[in-house]
Amino acid sequence: MARWNTLFTRLVLVQTLGALALLLVFGLGFYVERNRTIGQLVGERWAPALLRLSQLPAAQAAQDWPAGVPRPRLQAEGPGPSLPGDLGGPRTQALRAALLGAGLQVQDLRFTAHPQEAGRPLLWLRLDTPEGPRWLGLDDALVETRLPLRLLLTLGLSLAVTAGLSAWAARRLSRPLEALRQHLHAHPPGQPAPAPTLRGATAEVQAIAADWHQLHSHHARQLRERELMLAGISHDLRSPLARIRMAAELLPEAPDLTARRETIVRNVEVADRLIGSFLDQVRAGTLPLDETVDLHEVARQVLTARLAPGEALPLDPGAEVARLQLQGPAPCLRRNCNALLMERALGNLVDNALRHGAPPVCVRLRPQADGGLWLEVDDHGPGLGPQDPAHLLQAFARGDASRHTPGSGLGLAVVAQVMHRQGGTVSLEALAPRGCRVRLSWPAP
Repeated sequence: MARWNTLFTRLVLVQTLGALALLLVFGLGFYVERNRTIGQLVGERWAPALLRLSQLPAAQAAQDWPAGVPRPRLQAEGPGPSLPGDLGGPRTQALRAALLGAGLQVQDLRFTAHPQEAGRPLLWLRLDTPEGPRWLGLDDALVETRLPLRLLLTLGLSLAVTAGLSAWAARRLSRPLEALRQHLHAHPPGQPAPAPTLRGATAEVQAIAADWHQLHSHHARQLRERELMLAGISHDLRSPLARIRMAAELLPEAPDLTARRETIVRNVEVADRLIGSFLDQVRAGTLPLDETVDLHEVARQVLTARLAPGEALPLDPGAEVARLQLQGPAPCLRRNCNALLMERALGNLVDNALRHGAPPVCVRLRPQADGGLWLEVDDHGPGLGPQDPAHLLQAFARGDASRHTPGSGLGLAVVAQVMHRQGGTVSLEALAPRGCRVRLSWPAP
């Protein structure tokens, strides 16, 4: 369906239909005028001879027959059945008018098949003669009842030429737009991009390309400035946080200071994680996607880093249920990716499943038949609340079950940003009877 919804197809279709309408109007006008001319020529050619037949007996009229005019067929009874193409239009009207102008009153007119030549019509006129009403069969090469093949071939050839010219013109108009679309797709926001080169583009398309390049450069500069600002803020904040933690740990061991020291250390760790979340969100939009990443290996490393002492990560689907599980083919390669970003994104999902859900937590890789890939993280916690799941993908959004759990509200937002840059999607769904599933979907490469 998308192929028929392109600008090129629409331009060709509109131009071809317009040309077809013009050709039909022109062909109809030409056909009508041609029929009138032929009818008038036939009438003027036969009028003198038919006038003699209407005024003189047949034998006397045949003695001095006009030269160059074939003798008509005479019969008192009507001819055979009329042809399906019997004309009652402009040719017949022009013939009647020409004969009437010569003083002949035609009582009836019809076309029948020629008795000797297949495909050729015979024109019959019913006239009043001295011997009574007679049918006169006119065998004339100018008489035709079917649409001439040459006219149809001319219309068809004209339509084909018009369609070809329309396709050529539409291709020249749409090629710069397609080149601009590919340029935009190859240079996502935040990455340096040269000015697009669009050969043969109109002034409007060139203006769009120039405006996009200016906007893209401005956006990339803003992202760099934001990254530098957050990096500076991180350094400026983490340095005093480190000193606060060190000072808290150097407090003397006293019963009345232990609880306060633990509170200070805990709050410092929360602030440090919050700063790290801000930096992850910045990196998710700036790190290059130029690596081929084994997602199975990344998932194994993420889960292994979260194992408890003495706990193992089962890789066999038939093994007994463990707190952390990994299922899927190995290796599972993905191009145009970034290992660090995928490690942060998958780490956020596993941490959310452990913090806001409940074990067992299963990471599952599911290649699709069309070449796409699904990565799913399932937990067995309370599941999703009544709010829209898409709302949880926004920055600082938190579900009802996590209101009283420490967190920044940026984990899923970072995951959504990483997937958006790779052309993928993030979806959340509730599992029955309880639990939540987060699915990362990549399209076919």
